[in-house]
Amino acid sequence: MTKLSEIFKANQRIDMECEAVTRLIQDDEVVRSINFLRKLDTLAATYDYTVKEIVMLLDADEFATETATSANAKADVPVYVARTSRKFQPKRYQSPYTGEILETASAKHKTLKTWQSIYGVAEVETWRI
Repeated sequence: MTKLSEIFKANQRIDMECEAVTRLIQDDEVVRSINFLRKLDTLAATYDYTVKEIVMLLDADEFATETATSANAKADVPVYVARTSRKFQPKRYQSPYTGEILETASAKHKTLKTWQSIYGVAEVETWRI
């Protein structure tokens, strides 16, 4: 009898899920999204692209292109890798008193800290070139 009750409970869950899916399918926003995805698939097939490639083209700032080659590959294959961070640009300072040029990628540079303690942070920032 317990297996029979499990079947009835499972059948009830399936009916509830079917009702939920039916409500979702009838939602206007879902219908528009499905139509958009169908049109996107058709467009991608027309121009020999995949949907993933189209998304990468539209959101190019999020992806960097690298070329991967292997011993078995006959041609270069583009590989898309998400960018993790931008490389920090070093700052350059030139002391008007000594003419010394300082290039640093960190605010903890010994000479920069010395200049800031002697002349002040605001003054040293005006020396940036």
